[in-house]
Amino acid sequence: MKGIAKSFVLLSCVCALTSQAQTPRSDVQSILRKVRETYAALTTWQFEHRISIEEAEGAKPAVKIADVSLVTAAAGPAGVSPQSLCADRCRLESKTGSGATTLLVRDGTNTWLYSSARPEYMKGALVRDVMMSAPGAFLFGIHIEPLGGLEEKDSGEATVAGEDTINIDGERRECYVVETSLKTNGISVDGRGRVPTPDSSLFSLPSTYYQLLQLYGMFPIQLPYMAPAGAALPRVRFWIDKQRYLVLRRVTTQTTQKYSASPAQSQTMIDVSLRAVDTFSAARLGDKVQRSLFTFQPPAGSHEVPNIRASSSTPAGKELVRTNEIGAYYNELPSSLTITIETPLAWSPGITADVNQDRMKATPDVAYSVGSDDRICTVKVFSNTATSGCGSFVSMATLQVRREANRRIAVFNLPKQELTANGKTAQLEITVWTGAGWYRNPTSADGYHFIVPFSGN
Repeated sequence: MKGIAKSFVLLSCVCALTSQAQTPRSDVQSILRKVRETYAALTTWQFEHRISIEEAEGAKPAVKIADVSLVTAAAGPAGVSPQSLCADRCRLESKTGSGATTLLVRDGTNTWLYSSARPEYMKGALVRDVMMSAPGAFLFGIHIEPLGGLEEKDSGEATVAGEDTINIDGERRECYVVETSLKTNGISVDGRGRVPTPDSSLFSLPSTYYQLLQLYGMFPIQLPYMAPAGAALPRVRFWIDKQRYLVLRRVTTQTTQKYSASPAQSQTMIDVSLRAVDTFSAARLGDKVQRSLFTFQPPAGSHEVPNIRASSSTPAGKELVRTNEIGAYYNELPSSLTITIETPLAWSPGITADVNQDRMKATPDVAYSVGSDDRICTVKVFSNTATSGCGSFVSMATLQVRREANRRIAVFNLPKQELTANGKTAQLEITVWTGAGWYRNPTSADGYHFIVPFSGN
């Protein structure tokens, strides 16, 4: 399978299926093999589709828990895979039902990453130059995994359930409708409470794709779904273009469990069913791909965030801290603060925001630090000694890290709306972990405290 979740999601068909005699297994496998070969050979392609995931608790009506529209396009090495995607030119655009947009564009020379939530963009030469804070694997997985078909090893016996004609991009396309089951029903535990190593069909589930969207910050983090013992295996239906062997629609259904949201039953697992529907509106190849997709024009009202990886210089700003070991300074942008912290190479900086400005470390305060692989770690603060785990709240903060000789330069870009409740000032504490303990402010018992006023207040 391609990576993190490849076949799962899709449908909402307005045409009735045409029944037909049972297709021999060898013919069905031939269809699926041609699908895999088609996607492996693509060099210039453009797919536009909408993924909707619904959840139903028991007999209750289904509730939509995710709705995202995707535009994924590339021109470059053959294959629809994380390895070939954005090696030359690409466009990865996602928009949630609420209108929040993330856009990555590469024109072959430069790369831009834009977020409408701030709204800001960053420019760099390579994808990794603009993906320092947002996990690139998650973004690529969101775009790559719904494309193509299942690997034979990830599914059960497939059958042709019928044929169908669907409208896509102004054309009527004759399709095979292929149905199969997956080999796993999600994350489960054995009798000793251990999580077994899953097979790769785990990543074809609605529950897993929904978690992927959460990890990238599109939806709030929730407790994972757990596979109930003895539950039926998930079912997948593919609408496969008879001429081009492209998957144009997909529907996956899954029975699973989750913890009850009721405080009185917080430790109770309840049965839920998930249904993921993926409907494609465009599937273009070769000369039909719009070349304008690989160009970037800054949206009106957006602002560029300095990229320290794309430059040998460090952003200047108003000084906050200057000692023999560390330095910190900030710049104010219209919707965010950029805070740069320089430390010895092995030291790790962090920033805590006193959101309600009560001079106490407690809810609703938040903190940002340099996590593993130089990715940002965002946590909720409960007390002086207790915080949540990384990624426990949806944050639009970003982080860039550059190393120079024996120094580490960390640049945090923090949305103002996350830092304060009054919208006028931010009360911040800068802390640095040395590896052996906290770097102490000679004039304070803990870190360095600052009040940063916002322009216009």
